[in-house]
Amino acid sequence: MSPNSEVEMVPSKFEKIEVEDGGIKLQNSGAYLIGKQFPEGDYEVSFSGVATDASGVQIIIETLGGKVKQEVSLSNDADKINLTVSKNTFLRLKKGLNKELILILKEK
Repeated sequence: MSPNSEVEMVPSKFEKIEVEDGGIKLQNSGAYLIGKQFPEGDYEVSFSGVATDASGVQIIIETLGGKVKQEVSLSNDADKINLTVSKNTFLRLKKGLNKELILILKEK
């Protein structure tokens, strides 16, 4: 980029994730904005599918500034954790090589 260039920054649009009877289903790794994409609250978290990578699934709750508030891992489909997410935080999902896994959040 040359010194006299200009760049226009446009904020991302966060698509709302539908809450179904079975809960919220997150299929892709990435950051999800709580309060904009799905409601804040208390959830039971599990995943469906077979983990092909031993690292399983990592869930990180972060502030908008990037400070980690909580970090947990699920390593098999029998694992379940309780998670409270609050508005204006990110739920960051890392699935590694486990592309076929779906993270499921059920409201408590």
